[in-house]
Amino acid sequence: MRFSVLYTKKQLAKEQKHIEDLFRESFSSYELTPRTGLWKSLSRKLMFREFLSFSASQFNVYYLGGILTLGLAGVLLLTNPKEITQDNVSGNQNSSVENKQSKRSLKKAIATSQSKSESTDLVPEGSKSTDKGLEQDMNAIVNESGKAKARVPAKIITDDDSPGIQLKAKTETTLSSTTDIPGKDLLSLPSFSMSTENGCPPLSVQFYNSSVNAQTYQWQFGDGATSVEKEPSYIFDEPGKYTITLTITDRQGKLYFVKDSILVFSKPKASFEIYPEDIAIPDDPVNFHNYSQNAVRYEWDFGDGNTSGDIEPVHYYREPGTYNITLTAWSQEACYDTLVVLNAFANAGCEIRFPNAFTPNINGPSNGYYMTGLTTNEVFHPVCKGVVEYQLRIFNRYGTLLFESNDVNIGWDGYINDHLANAGVYIWKARGRFNNGESFTEFGNVTLIKR
Repeated sequence: MRFSVLYTKKQLAKEQKHIEDLFRESFSSYELTPRTGLWKSLSRKLMFREFLSFSASQFNVYYLGGILTLGLAGVLLLTNPKEITQDNVSGNQNSSVENKQSKRSLKKAIATSQSKSESTDLVPEGSKSTDKGLEQDMNAIVNESGKAKARVPAKIITDDDSPGIQLKAKTETTLSSTTDIPGKDLLSLPSFSMSTENGCPPLSVQFYNSSVNAQTYQWQFGDGATSVEKEPSYIFDEPGKYTITLTITDRQGKLYFVKDSILVFSKPKASFEIYPEDIAIPDDPVNFHNYSQNAVRYEWDFGDGNTSGDIEPVHYYREPGTYNITLTAWSQEACYDTLVVLNAFANAGCEIRFPNAFTPNINGPSNGYYMTGLTTNEVFHPVCKGVVEYQLRIFNRYGTLLFESNDVNIGWDGYINDHLANAGVYIWKARGRFNNGESFTEFGNVTLIKR
């Protein structure tokens, strides 16, 4: 016979609590020591279970997954190359540009990339950075996918924004391959070079245009002059530094410009003076006084086959003649100026003048010798220069010859046969030749005055 005890839920709960109380009372005096590492093992198991379960207030596998996903997306965005490909730009547009024209456009784009570091300045064509190894540069930038990369100028300003769009230096812009580049889809690049970057005025400069995808051109030469030619030439007459600006317009009407500069040096000014103004050739030395400005080197040509590099030379001419004297002065930058004096001694040494009165020395004759510059006026003689042949005769009013001299340094002292002549008017006549070959004949009256 079986007996079964049926418990209600309330009775069951009461019975279980009774058993728990009995268990606590029976073992209350016992102390249980857990084994070593038990709490570490329990903590690790509990933490792993919490990490795998979702909780908005705790760090778990869901948070970790989100962080890794965001990090990977950021790396992909930052390392994705910024390229403008033929497919993205032109879509399904077909190419009609020949291979030769495409290579030429790419060469221009590469040459443009060799820019100067001064704002938007570009390296002139013909310099080492643009010509040397151009073919290797082209081969190196064409990759296996058929895409070619070219560098753009340091700054290119367009009219899309104000003041414009500025491209950073050494920015690489992907172009299509050299065999398939539609001109209208190329990046517009203004570029030019010059035949020279500095020189002496008047400085003639030829401009070479290597712009890409340009429809119109506008040149500004920095002195107010402009041009719309593709490759103009221009002459700079005044010294100074000039900023050259080339502005291009592409097929979409956008404006781009690039700048470079030209330095025009200052010229020296040649100037000199001959001293003395009236000289006797070949007796007198010729002194040259140099008044040139902004010059560091000189060259003189005296017109007789002799030259000098002195600043202020002294020169002797051997015989009278026509001499054109030339002075060339150079500045530190090798600019020069020339001054020519034609027939510099046309009137030099060709002079003879006689006084109209004199007062002899009453103490006796002096044989007529005189010193130039004396003011005693005791000897009748001419003031002359450049006389190489000379004859002087003195007559009384009846035409009688009283005195004669063939030496320009000897005049009439007023004595006749060692006796002082009477006071009165006498007639003189002189003839001879100057050192320039010209002959002269002079005559007049002179008054002898006694003290």
